[in-house]
Amino acid sequence: ENLRCYSSEDLIGVEIGGALKNVFAIAAGAVTGAGLGASAQAAMVTRGFVELRRIGAAFGAKAETLMGLSGLGDLLLTCSSAQSRNFAYGLALGQG
Repeated sequence: ENLRCYSSEDLIGVEIGGALKNVFAIAAGAVTGAGLGASAQAAMVTRGFVELRRIGAAFGAKAETLMGLSGLGDLLLTCSSAQSRNFAYGLALGQG
C-alpha cells in the first residue's frame, strides 16, 4: 500500500534521463563544494534540465517523460542529495 509504480513506453526518455542526471549531479556537487551558493546551484540544475530536454528531443524522447519522475524528479533528487555518489564525487571535486 506504500508503493506506487509508474510505467513508461518511452525507453529513450527514461534512459536519457537516467544517464544525464548523473553528469549534472557531478556538476551540482562541484558547485556546492566550491561554495558558489544556492543561486548558482539552482542555475546549474535548471540549465542542466534544459540540456536534458534538448538532448532528449534530439533522440526522440517524449517531453512528458523528461518532465516526470524519471526525468526532472530524478534529476532534482540526484543533484541535491548527499546520498548520491555522483553528487558526492562532484562535492569532493569542488572542495579541491
